[in-house]
Amino acid sequence: MITALIITIVIVPIIKMDNNQHHPDENSRIGNMSHGIKTCMVILTMRI
Repeated sequence: MITALIITIVIVPIIKMDNNQHHPDENSRIGNMSHGIKTCMVILTMRI
């Protein structure tokens, strides 16, 4: 039996939009990753 979860999903991008993900010239900045980790921690520890 398959059960569906009725939940809200939010996507939070943590890298710059023009980084060409999964291409030979892919790149990411360490500062963006650091900021993204902090952002995710805030989201995960928020009380709703």
